[in-house]
Amino acid sequence: MEKINHCALCQSPLSQTDSILDLPDLPLSETFGTYNPAVQGYDQSVLLCGDCGHVQLLNQLSPEILYSQNNYHYETG
Repeated sequence: MEKINHCALCQSPLSQTDSILDLPDLPLSETFGTYNPAVQGYDQSVLLCGDCGHVQLLNQLSPEILYSQNNYHYETG
């Protein structure tokens, strides 16, 4: 997990103090099924850039976490 330090649009510095919503230790939204507290969660915060108004997440999860067999499920129609 990599902490984001700058706005992706205007490159202004960002910090935890720019958080508008704290999302502590929650499972990924693509994890389907009945809620299981044993499933790993990840700390996130929604940040608002005071300079340009862009909204983004504080932490960038690695592709190995996002697209592992345990965390990522998809269906074809």
